[in-house]
Amino acid sequence: MASLLAGCGVPIRQARLPAGPSLAPPPPSAEEARVAAAGWSCPEWVVPLFPGVPQACGARPGEGVALAAVAGFDIAAGVALAVRYPGALAAGLDGGGAGALVPWIGLQDVWGYSLARHAMDGQLAAGLPYVPQDRLGELVFAPFNPRVLVRPAVVVPTLALAAAGVAYGVALGDPTGFSAARPNVFGASPPPGVGWTVYGASAVVLFEHVAIAEEAIFRGLLQSGLVRGTRSEVGGWALGTVVFGASHSLNALLLPPDERAQYLVYGVPFITAVGGVIGGVYAVEGYSLAPPVAMHFWYDVVVSGAAAVAVPGDTLFSIRTGGAF
Repeated sequence: MASLLAGCGVPIRQARLPAGPSLAPPPPSAEEARVAAAGWSCPEWVVPLFPGVPQACGARPGEGVALAAVAGFDIAAGVALAVRYPGALAAGLDGGGAGALVPWIGLQDVWGYSLARHAMDGQLAAGLPYVPQDRLGELVFAPFNPRVLVRPAVVVPTLALAAAGVAYGVALGDPTGFSAARPNVFGASPPPGVGWTVYGASAVVLFEHVAIAEEAIFRGLLQSGLVRGTRSEVGGWALGTVVFGASHSLNALLLPPDERAQYLVYGVPFITAVGGVIGGVYAVEGYSLAPPVAMHFWYDVVVSGAAAVAVPGDTLFSIRTGGAF
């Protein structure tokens, strides 16, 4: 309820386009970004040191503190799981240690967003077009913001993509139906009421990380940059979609060897198509990151949730203990 109330007043901040002035006041304006760039208080070499550092040194100190705090939480959770389950990190997905990797995936995403937002702030300061202007808080609330979710260009393709993702997994042999087993959440199997609550909260946190970071990088930086570089919105969208899909082929390295070929042949083309739809909505909605973040979040939640309900003992958050779930 708090998220919904906070999201009610958040508008979609569209990017500046070449044909005219900004469609909405930037959150900082281009002039504020230029002033912040002129008053940059840190040497450039500190930018990649830790999430939030470039924001704290520049135009977004509040976001810098928030990003650093989230990164600190991810590190603490990652260390706690590594201590509790020695060897789980090394086991990775293949050995059933997926849950131990989750905090480190989150840290990677926070770091990626911090660097992407710093780059986009520099582009805003330079007055470049197609640069997203969304605040971090607006992106966090985007998946629950009624002003985002009620837009036909967002809700219709989101529902379609989620349904297609579940159907595609079933077609490739993923389990279906409901299981009465308790969910394995970070190596524990608490009663269903507790277990599914923890699973849901963990999914929200993880997929917020993933959606915000990937959309900032692949849409905010990559697609917008390609649109400027090719001077074509269609060309930038097409190239960005291909790169988005190709980058996800690296995920095959995390899978068991006998599943890699199927993922590359069937999974990567489907993920590429999903990225193409999200990228198209990004362009249609004025190069605001809020719609693609909401779409990405709900796609991941629905598809991963369906898989977890079918096999509660083998979810993204599971850690194999004692050789069995």
